[in-house]
Amino acid sequence: MKNYAMMLLSTDDMFGEALRKRISELVAESSNRMFFFLGKPFDSPVGDERYNSVIFNLMKHLPMDGVIVSAGALSTYVTLDVLENFINQFNMLSIVSLTLPLSGGDAVINDNVKSSYKMTKHLLDFHDYRKFGYVLGPSSNIEVNDRYTGFLKAVNESEKTVEIFDVEGDFSRGAGYRATLKLLEKDVDVIVCANDRMALGVFDAAKEMNLTIPDDLAVVGFDNIEQAKLTNPPLTTIDQNFRSIAEEAYHILENGGGSCTLLPELVIRESCGCKSTQGNLRQDYYRIKDKYKEVVDSYVDIVSLAASFNHINSLKELNETLKQYFSASNEKEFYLCLHPEGPIQIENPTDFNYPEKMNLQFGYSQGSIWENIEFDLSDGLPDIVFINTKKRVFLVYPISLQDKSFGYIVAGSNTVDTLTFSALRGVLSNCLDRIYIYDQISNYNNQLKEYAFKDSLTGLYNRRGLFDQVEKDLDLNKHYKETSAIFYCDVNGLKQVNDTYGHGTGDDLIIAAANMLDEYFHEHLVARVGGDEFVVYSRHMTKAEADAKVQELSSMTKAVNNSLDIKLSISVGCCIYDRDRHNSLSELIDEADMNLYEMKKKRYKTNKK
Repeated sequence: MKNYAMMLLSTDDMFGEALRKRISELVAESSNRMFFFLGKPFDSPVGDERYNSVIFNLMKHLPMDGVIVSAGALSTYVTLDVLENFINQFNMLSIVSLTLPLSGGDAVINDNVKSSYKMTKHLLDFHDYRKFGYVLGPSSNIEVNDRYTGFLKAVNESEKTVEIFDVEGDFSRGAGYRATLKLLEKDVDVIVCANDRMALGVFDAAKEMNLTIPDDLAVVGFDNIEQAKLTNPPLTTIDQNFRSIAEEAYHILENGGGSCTLLPELVIRESCGCKSTQGNLRQDYYRIKDKYKEVVDSYVDIVSLAASFNHINSLKELNETLKQYFSASNEKEFYLCLHPEGPIQIENPTDFNYPEKMNLQFGYSQGSIWENIEFDLSDGLPDIVFINTKKRVFLVYPISLQDKSFGYIVAGSNTVDTLTFSALRGVLSNCLDRIYIYDQISNYNNQLKEYAFKDSLTGLYNRRGLFDQVEKDLDLNKHYKETSAIFYCDVNGLKQVNDTYGHGTGDDLIIAAANMLDEYFHEHLVARVGGDEFVVYSRHMTKAEADAKVQELSSMTKAVNNSLDIKLSISVGCCIYDRDRHNSLSELIDEADMNLYEMKKKRYKTNKK
């Protein structure tokens, strides 16, 4: 069995879906596995699409026998050498490029020059168009340049006098709309678009300007996406036959090498001014209409899906909701893999590094559920997944929101083909962002509480922290008739140390005292309540035990002094909680402080004698 990969645009695109489905069919007939890595074009200027290309970095770490690269689509906005440099990081035995050649690899190429030439020849030979508008794609894209080359070649060979007005676009529908408004100022007869999406934008602009296609303005595209059949009138375009491309690419992987060139087919429909050569499109129309009706019908399910995730504020709640969602179908296969330490900022999508360890936050396969399993990134998924699944086709999507990467999703094709899957991916991104924001707020609140209740010099509780921790405990002591002890400790001679050696040395002495008390009373609560004053609260302690503690503390101080330049001396006063005499922690502390004062006074009198 061999493991293959494919770099592909998200299957939200019709032609990407065609490639994926045909290759999946071929893999199903073999014993191999195929992992489709689905992202967006490198350096895309559209929204936050560029960050979705981080998913391709995952392939650097996985042992794959070969990869198919949708080079034309992925390099829409960059030069081909950018894609080549990225691919060179892979340790692949075989690389097959689609529609554009990559150095050192095999390729399945569409002859864009000849197909565009054929399209333009049709417009020139069968129509009397003299003023051509041309909507280009990004100037760095090789396919765009080849299509324009074929167009110019046909124009230059023609005996007709033709005017050409070109506008650069970005392959989007909006670019076609904006370009049309500019080209209509030139009173063009026909607009040729470098892809179908921009041609759809031409239809939008024509409708807005009350123009009829093709009577007032003819339009042609390139790709033959499904929407091309649904325009009014249907769009004349070039069919790249992605199923054939997929078949050739997979066979090259299987056979260990080879390249080929395909000639896309001219599909003549009414938008160029002809009658359709495709016969009756009614069957296609109703098939696509039914598909989009299904999309509309699923709207309620998508709204319900979003609502079920809106309340989630923790990863535990997320897992429970995913269990409920997937338990409705035993056939689905879904794995949510997250960065163990939370989201990672994406600086440069092409240099992004996934952590060496990942966490399978939630996995579902044919009724089996796995949660919170750590695994090596180089495995892609935990071993238990591959042991239990019979699937051989997996789709890998990034989970990100703007420039934050949460990890990735691995899903079976039967899961991806459900209409709510795209909605689920978006819901999960927003949900994870909310969970981590909630965690940040919680951590921030804990930090504020830490600052409010902890002493900045020693890290012990301060007076506020002492009262917050102890007062509730004293109420329990009162209820259960238990005794506790308060020790009031004072560092002797701190003022003299500060005056003689400076406050830095005095702080060192305070820290030494704090560390000693914290170590000695390690099971009790120690707080710094003043400059040189500490309070220790000990639960379940009798008067005899407290007196013994005070005596032992003297020995502890002598041991600590062996490693100090300035000798440490601590005086201690103690008070035992009496539920009949003490009503508050303040009373206990005051009594312990008074006992400390009396002890110091006695020591002073003794030393004076």
